Amino acid sequence: MRQSRVKSFFEEDLSFLDRACGRLIDPRQGNCGRARYSPVQPDHPDPASTVSTIDFNTAPEAQRALRRQLIQEAIMTLQTSYSPIPAQPAARETRFILPFMRNVYSDFAEPFAWTAFRIAIGGMLMIEGWPKIVAPLAQSGFVEGLGFYPGWLWSPVLAAMQFFGGLLIALGLLTRPLALANAVMLAITLWFHYSHPYGHAFLTQAGLDIVNAGGNGLFTAEGLQRLGDGGTKFLEQVQTKAELASLFWTGGAFLFAAFGGGRLSLDRFIGREF
Repeated sequence: MRQSRVKSFFEEDLSFLDRACGRLIDPRQGNCGRARYSPVQPDHPDPASTVSTIDFNTAPEAQRALRRQLIQEAIMTLQTSYSPIPAQPAARETRFILPFMRNVYSDFAEPFAWTAFRIAIGGMLMIEGWPKIVAPLAQSGFVEGLGFYPGWLWSPVLAAMQFFGGLLIALGLLTRPLALANAVMLAITLWFHYSHPYGHAFLTQAGLDIVNAGGNGLFTAEGLQRLGDGGTKFLEQVQTKAELASLFWTGGAFLFAAFGGGRLSLDRFIGREF
């Protein structure tokens, strides 16, 4: 349909057609590309390309025939050079059993749940970072044990990143870079818990003997119960919870680093984010 309209329009106005052919075939040449369609007759013309030997200065009918041929060639060239972009299949939309719940989820549940989780991640970082703010150099030996030297520099950086970074994540300001920095820190913490377990037991055999003898008044009833096996079961629980907690918070921080603070965040309110 479009091709026939283009050809009809071109054929009705030969002067415009001449200029259009010049642009399609060779923009540097006028009159439908004289460099390609020479007015000079060759000694031995090729029967398969007789159009190229037509003189532009011949009768109007010959010029009209040549122009029509040029339009057909131009359309064929465009068809072969520019294949249409295949239509992308439409994403399958979820159909809700209760249709009105769609707006409930999109306008209320999703943004508020995302905000609540963001506040939980930021609040946890603030809780973990506050003791480090109070004693900013207390983690110097720990960070040096992880390979971060000097400890007097990295320990305060860790404290500030956890506490103030957690505060800004909870507010949804600079969410992506701060969440990424804390996610890397939490991933290192996860690796540390895995590579430096709490140990197998609290007590030696001599300690077990004391516990089995009643503790000689040294332990509470709860303590005797937990230390009946030397503390093995208790330490295994602590180790597992430490690894799972680090894994959970690491994943949460990476989630906000990837997707941002969400609809109810200062980043979205300002309209700019990393």
